[in-house]
Amino acid sequence: MSLVQRDQSPAGEFAAEIREKQALSFQEQVYGVFLDVKQGKYVNLNLAIADIALIHSQAMEPQP
Repeated sequence: MSLVQRDQSPAGEFAAEIREKQALSFQEQVYGVFLDVKQGKYVNLNLAIADIALIHSQAMEPQP
């Protein structure tokens, strides 16, 4: 019996990345943004700041 691995679509890969990031703590997510800035993944710092603000707002939402 062999396992067949399907290629993921770009949307599927993006969704998997989002799920992985949501499983991280607030600090880990913010640190990830800083690493991305260091690696040049952001066009400008305003985008990184916006991502940190989004992470913060999600962390402050009441948990069910």
